[in-house]
Amino acid sequence: MDIICPSHVVYCSMLKIKIAHTIGVNGLLEFSRDEKSGLSLWVDVGDNVWTWDQIVESAKLVTKEDLLEGMKNADGELVESAVLEALPQDECLWSMF
Repeated sequence: MDIICPSHVVYCSMLKIKIAHTIGVNGLLEFSRDEKSGLSLWVDVGDNVWTWDQIVESAKLVTKEDLLEGMKNADGELVESAVLEALPQDECLWSMF
């Protein structure tokens, strides 16, 4: 039986949220995935190409403050729907992780 470390679960969950934040704030869209090599290419709003590894590395730099700022409305108030949207919804995306 595998033993799962609670701190590892929290780290993975936070990293997933940070990845979702990174994808959202950069307007990233996946445009190519090679199943054989596992290479996944993404493009941002400025037509810059990102690899999955670059997204993960960028996500690791996201702070809690960055996440909170992304959840505020135009009046600077935290919005409940934004908090819920920050939680990963697409489990297929995380199968790459």
